[in-house]
Amino acid sequence: MKLFKFAYKIIRNRKLLLTTLAVVLAAMIIIPILILTLSTATTRANILRNNPLVVKMLPLYWQVRKVSDIFYLPYYFKKNKLPSYELTIADKDLKKLNDSLPKEFMNVVLTGRVFVPAEFKYDNKTYQVTVRYRGDNAVHWNAPKKSYLIEFNKDDLFNGYRQLSFIIPNDRYFAVEQLNNYRAEKLGLLYPPSFFANLKINGDNHGLYFVIENWNQEMLVKWQVPDESNFYGNDLPTQADGIERSDILWDNLDHWREYVGDSRYNYKHYSELFKLLYLLNDASDEEFYQNIWNIIDKDSLYGWQILQELGNANHHLSDNMRLYFNNTSGKFYFIPWDVEGGREGEAVDHLGLYGKLTGRIFKNPAFAFEKNKLLYDYAQNKDNGKDDLDFYDATYQNIKTALYQDRLKIYTNYSADGIYREFRQKTIDNFDNIKKAFDAAIVFMDVHVSDDDSLKFNNQNILAYFDFNVKSRAPLYLKKLDVSLLNDQLLENYFMYYDKNQNNLLDKNDILVKDFRDIALYTARQYNPETNKEDYSFAVHRFYLTSRILGAEAFSDSLQKFKFTLENAITGKEIKNKEISAKIINDRVFKYFSYISDIKKFIALNPIFKVEMATKQITLAPGSYYINQTIIIPSGYQLTIKPGVRLLLAPDVSIISYSPVTAVGSAHEPIIVSAQNPDSPWGSFGVLNAGVANHFSYVNFSNGRDDYINGVYFSGMLAVYHTPVKVEHCTFSYARADDALNIKSTSAEVLDSSFANNSADGIDFDFISQGRIANSYFFGNGNDAIDLSGSSVLIEGNYIEKSGDKGISIGEKTLETIIYNNVLNSCNIGIEIKDLSDIKIINNVIINNKTGLNAYQKKAVFGGGKAVVYNSIIWNNEADITFDQQSEIRIFNSDIASQDNNKNFSLEPLFKNQRSRDYTPQPLAGDLFNTAGDKNIIFNELHIQLDNAPVGLNK
Repeated sequence: MKLFKFAYKIIRNRKLLLTTLAVVLAAMIIIPILILTLSTATTRANILRNNPLVVKMLPLYWQVRKVSDIFYLPYYFKKNKLPSYELTIADKDLKKLNDSLPKEFMNVVLTGRVFVPAEFKYDNKTYQVTVRYRGDNAVHWNAPKKSYLIEFNKDDLFNGYRQLSFIIPNDRYFAVEQLNNYRAEKLGLLYPPSFFANLKINGDNHGLYFVIENWNQEMLVKWQVPDESNFYGNDLPTQADGIERSDILWDNLDHWREYVGDSRYNYKHYSELFKLLYLLNDASDEEFYQNIWNIIDKDSLYGWQILQELGNANHHLSDNMRLYFNNTSGKFYFIPWDVEGGREGEAVDHLGLYGKLTGRIFKNPAFAFEKNKLLYDYAQNKDNGKDDLDFYDATYQNIKTALYQDRLKIYTNYSADGIYREFRQKTIDNFDNIKKAFDAAIVFMDVHVSDDDSLKFNNQNILAYFDFNVKSRAPLYLKKLDVSLLNDQLLENYFMYYDKNQNNLLDKNDILVKDFRDIALYTARQYNPETNKEDYSFAVHRFYLTSRILGAEAFSDSLQKFKFTLENAITGKEIKNKEISAKIINDRVFKYFSYISDIKKFIALNPIFKVEMATKQITLAPGSYYINQTIIIPSGYQLTIKPGVRLLLAPDVSIISYSPVTAVGSAHEPIIVSAQNPDSPWGSFGVLNAGVANHFSYVNFSNGRDDYINGVYFSGMLAVYHTPVKVEHCTFSYARADDALNIKSTSAEVLDSSFANNSADGIDFDFISQGRIANSYFFGNGNDAIDLSGSSVLIEGNYIEKSGDKGISIGEKTLETIIYNNVLNSCNIGIEIKDLSDIKIINNVIINNKTGLNAYQKKAVFGGGKAVVYNSIIWNNEADITFDQQSEIRIFNSDIASQDNNKNFSLEPLFKNQRSRDYTPQPLAGDLFNTAGDKNIIFNELHIQLDNAPVGLNK
């Protein structure tokens, strides 16, 4: 009731009534303006669909917003230089046209394509024509200004035109489509002629139109191509209520129609298009790529796709496909139509935006390269950029007066100018984006060094091969390869082959590289129908490096580094070195990896061994054997080498066992492991991860060195890793590598053995949890007699003489190690302690060395070394003791020239018989050598009970 009273009050009050009406009218105008101006296209569409009242207000909104055109008033007095055509349609026919339109305002497709008769006048000539509304979408006919298709009589053409489409110019973004057609001409494409004109209908000025020839036979004549040949375009497919379709244009013929047909048959036929769709949808890649250019003109397709990408367009994915089949060349030609300029959609970069057909074509990297190179060259050419912009600007200037004078258009002049400026900047941006689009590249190389002289091809040594992993929009060229060798030398006189058939073998089908541009390194491409773009993945390209002069092993030994110079095949720019990753792999390292678990391969390659599968025993019977290839004993077995076995190994040949080894000879029948030629050392006898204990007794090793097999560096002539071992009564001589015997990460005993004249260390223990080196002889070893790292070892009763560096070296936090009852004579350094090692030295004779004892910090990660010396003779060394500030050596109850208050004394020791290496003191030396030692330390550390503790050796 209150509402009625309020309404009655408004009606009675004239002033209040006018105010209320003004507010309502303003709201009805302003709200649509805000909605259409401030919202997104999607939001606007949803609002219009859901609010019929807003839709009804649109014509009023269109008129109101054009008030701003008053600022363009001077253009109304300028001469409109564009041609003006007149179209006369009878009222009843105009009603028929309007009745053919859908009732809905938008989001509907025009299906009732009704022609009505009309008259077309120009230059004092009248043509009898038929006319209909054109355009699938409502934007062409839901406003007072509509788009039209005018058809002339075939016997009375207008300037050679049979059909002309008059399209509202905002649908083609004013000058944009004319620019696209201009570019089409430059790219050598066939395209429909187009121009701008004014149109009057029944005397009313409908203003500016974009005019373009429609698809007909007469247009083919003007193109100077066969005019009786099939011309195809997309069509609405068959529909039925309640049935949805998910198929697309390129799936079947139902989406296509003929605009022009050939006269070969009495009926329309789609034979060529069917063949194309077969190749696309059913052919294998091999068949497709062999035949696609037999049915499509390559230049036409490339130019058509380039035109889309120059405009950053995405309109070619939907309903704008036009294909002309030339029945004299037997090929399809792609015709650009309604290209637009990539304004719609969220994607910023439409480069490489493909439909189903072009997606499959450009999945082939060679085709993508050809097209992209043409695209880049067009954009890189400054003349093209200037020429395109000049044409675009001139076109807009030419139509501007007619555009501003058009009062029937629904947009403002300012809005049109904004679109012109927007696409002008887009044109500039697209050029810039294309010029940068091909720069980025990821490339890394796996460089495989063969290190194997047995690998040959055409009497050439295969030095290495390179796997180039490439992910880049542009292909790359390997422009140059520099190989640096030792002594600042570069590899010369080499050959490069490309693995053309990609079988990962160098064979006769591969290409000798003479010009780097012969081989383009492509990226793998896969068309993604969800995004209509390419998904890139790494492609691998292999090159082989060979030489007739340099062997593979010598090459590996002298190699320092590779330098690859790569060039972008599209831009011509070199890839920066920092963007190239190259990792070197030595293929020899894991050459024998498959042998570790392959007993069948072992049996086939090594018939000298007896294999009992049931008991898992491998036995080598007595005899002499010449071993010319590396032997891998597989895991899971027990290897037994019988007394009297004599193994003579070829240069660099090794025996590596992944099973425990028992090699027990005798004093009369020792086992011998040596070189076939003493001047050419063999490799290593290695035992790895064998699980249970290994035993070497009365085995004589000589003239070996080291090896690197299955990722493990076997640094000793005998090397035992991660498996317990006992070595006794063995000899090691003339080893040519780091160690004669190397044992790592296990427990170990070395007893009653000899190490003489080895080039470096005699024994190297690394990370030995519990070890013992006892009663062994070391003479003339080039580096250390005994080298410990991170180990707990008892070193006792050994004689060490003339070590090139240290008699005993203790490092890397070696703890709980005792050096007891040894002689260290005439070495560079008797005992050295470093890097947080902390040991006890008890009852040793350290004489005639350059330095008797030294302690220091070697590696910064550690600290200094510490040692406590008891009951020892330290005499006649050039320097008895040296240590740095981080280290400490304390001496008790010992004979040393620099005596102190720790019960040390200074008496020249008189040994019983130095020639026979008896370094126990004579009785004449004095009673202190028999009684002045600390017996408690011997008992506490070694559990030896003595009444009196000697100084020097405890015999």
